[in-house]
Amino acid sequence: MLTLDSSQAEPEPPEKGQPSYPRTELRIEFVDALRGLAALYVMLYHAFQITFQVQGSGIDIYNQNIASTDKDRLTDLFNHLMYYIYNIGFRYGHYAVVIFIVLSGYSLMLPVARSREGLLKKGTLNFFKRRARRILPPYYVALVISLLLIALVPGLNISYNGRAWWDDALPALEPGPILAHIALIHNWFPSYVDAINPAMWSIPLEFQLYFTLPFFLLPVWRKYGALTMVGLAIALSVVFHFLFKGRIDYAYPWFLGLFAMDAFAASVGFSKRLIDSRRLYPLPWGIITILSLMPFIILDTTKSIFPVFSQENTAWVKDLLIGLASASLVIYCTKLTLKADKKTRFNPLRLLNQPKLVKLGWFSYSLYLIHVPILMVNFVFWNSLNLPYTITHLAGLFCSILTSLLLAYGFHLVFERPFMTVNLNSARLIMQRQDQTI
Repeated sequence: MLTLDSSQAEPEPPEKGQPSYPRTELRIEFVDALRGLAALYVMLYHAFQITFQVQGSGIDIYNQNIASTDKDRLTDLFNHLMYYIYNIGFRYGHYAVVIFIVLSGYSLMLPVARSREGLLKKGTLNFFKRRARRILPPYYVALVISLLLIALVPGLNISYNGRAWWDDALPALEPGPILAHIALIHNWFPSYVDAINPAMWSIPLEFQLYFTLPFFLLPVWRKYGALTMVGLAIALSVVFHFLFKGRIDYAYPWFLGLFAMDAFAASVGFSKRLIDSRRLYPLPWGIITILSLMPFIILDTTKSIFPVFSQENTAWVKDLLIGLASASLVIYCTKLTLKADKKTRFNPLRLLNQPKLVKLGWFSYSLYLIHVPILMVNFVFWNSLNLPYTITHLAGLFCSILTSLLLAYGFHLVFERPFMTVNLNSARLIMQRQDQTI
């Protein structure tokens, strides 16, 4: 996942009544909005899965099988309605994580792309120190909270015999998964990758991808340019998929290509290299965004018709297509921001610059970290009340969403905000346009 931070940001402009910043400053707020929307979508995806997935409760939307255990016609109609809402709108949570990874590469590459030397600010060691300070404290606190809830809340440490999504989190209170999570290597082990808190599978993956930036991606970028960098990253990541014949796909090796894609996007948007600014920047990135989604839609809608398009065969292809669409959208939004053209027919900034969405992005990392245990506590609580089926599930879904947002914001204030290196009255990404050339 994107770690959903703004650690590369500059301080926010003064409040009303204070001296204003020069006009050369540029506010890129859509990045935070995209983070917020992605985190919210992942939370809704898991809320539907956890609330309705246990087969004995009447519907298993995770496996897309409708199996009503109640002859009540209203219950049956409710099950079908929830199934179609999930199946049409909320079953793509994995691809929101893809967007996180892409945005992470973008945020980290921005100051490099805008610099004269094309180097990490204050060196490689300082880069890792800042990344660790930004990512690790909230992660470890969320890990401890998840373990405590599993140990103390009745129902969280109980297996549903494979009938529930939460079963993947168990066993949790054993040395193996705990030590793997502490060491940030649980994504290397199929039995640990979803343990304790299933949403945390992407945290070690992203942290490991940080090492590729100074030691692989940037050297290639400085010598050969952005296009070669992203092409080589995708090629290497796909080679691992085929070399191991899919046996390590649980580790998502092709995410290296995703991480490189928005490093590519940052370079295209802000680098002064001729190959990026003159050849790649003018391309129709809005159209490329749409064209990237078309093969994804074809693969996703025909996988049940053509076995060759099954999820196992096309997972890496669809992830890379979403990554390309995300990177293209970011470049398109960057171009709109730079030229401030409000007359553009298709302008996603009208949505992505909304203050509420930008604010959602401020605590999106916290929301991603702790929403799963909160959803599970809600599930256990509402199912223990023995209320009518429809009331239990509707109230449980609504309350789990509300409490996840509220508690995530509180978690952000206490455990994430102190470790952010920006003025947190705003998590905007504010940059100054430079006339320097690389």
